[in-house]
This record gives sequence, C-alpha cells and structure tokens, in this order.
Amino acid sequence: MAEEEKSSSKQSEEATASTSKTEEGEVIGKRLGRCKWFNVLKGWGFIVPEDGGQEVFVHQSVIRMGGFRSLGENELVEFEYKRSEKGLEATSVSGPSESELKGSTFKPKRKKRFRKVRCYNCGEFANHLANECALGALPKRCHHLKLKQKIVLKLFPKIARNQINQGKFFLNFLFTFIQEFLQAAREYATKVSYYGDTENERKHLQDKELRRLIF
Repeated sequence: MAEEEKSSSKQSEEATASTSKTEEGEVIGKRLGRCKWFNVLKGWGFIVPEDGGQEVFVHQSVIRMGGFRSLGENELVEFEYKRSEKGLEATSVSGPSESELKGSTFKPKRKKRFRKVRCYNCGEFANHLANECALGALPKRCHHLKLKQKIVLKLFPKIARNQINQGKFFLNFLFTFIQEFLQAAREYATKVSYYGDTENERKHLQDKELRRLIF
C-alpha cells in the first residue's frame, strides 16, 4: 500500500511539474480524468485528472458529442488541455479511447413561448404569419368589416383612405351616417310643415321626400 501511494504521489508530482513547464497556450497531450461537476445551465465545469494534479476547466464547446453537450458527474473522460491565464483549460474532451460520452442526465427545460400575432393574409390572430397561412394568397380586404379594400375605398373614399388601418373606422362611419340621416330628416320635416298647405299636397310631398331619402 505504501509503495502504491508513493508511486501515485510521484505520478501526480510529475504531472504537475510537466504542466508547470509548458508555455501558456501550448496544448498538452491526452490524459484520463473524471468530471468533478458540470453545470448544464451555464455549460461549464471541472475535470479531476486520474493521475492527480490541478483541476481542469471544461467548457461545453470542446466536448465531442452529438446533440446537447454535457458531462455526467464522475464520468470518465479523456481530454487534452492547455495552460491559460486563469489556469488549466480543456481543449478537447471525449470518452476513453475516443468512445462516446453519456453526458448529464439532467436536461434544462426551455420556456415555451406562445405569442399570438395578426396574419395579414387571413386577418386572424394566430401563431402563424402571412407567408405561412394555410388559406393561400387572399385578396386585400379590410379586416374590421371583412370587405375587400377596393369596395371600402369605393363606398367610403374620404374615411377609408385615412382610417382603414385604424380601429376608429367603423365608429366614424356610423357617426357620419347618423349625422346625414338626421340632417335629411330635419329637411324633410321642414318641407312638409311649411310647404304643404292642404292634406293632399302634404301626402304627395311626404311620398316624394321618402322616395328621395330611400333612393
């Protein structure tokens, strides 16, 4: 037992001595080690060499594995490293003899973001854009009144051109329509009361004014 402890201590001293002799940035040969711990959220951790010596920093970008790159706790790895300003840093990490790494069993959960946006093709609030709309290319129309834009511009040119993309369009149209209707009703009442002397004349004038209002 004493001889084994002496040999292991000699190996660790030799590894430490060889590491201290290397220049900064120079890549050192492969060594075996075990992952001390690895933070999968931050993507980095530390490796403890099997032959002893200083701990080696490892970043997920140097781990050679497919998919989500990480290391499992106490996982056996083979790594190359270099000396940097902050200490020893791994440059390549793989399984022993280029075998596959298992990685950490913990996988961080990503927050699901579901945000509704307006599709300018169908006009609905959904999770797709106009170029992804399943209804295909539709003619331009007012999404408030569900009418084609040409029809809206033809019927209400003064209002539609300025406010077709605003929520106040329908209210302004309704307010204008009520104003015009009330004004016509006042004119009708005035003509009937002042220009109709006899009952027949009033009736004839009423029919005439009603036809004018309707048509």
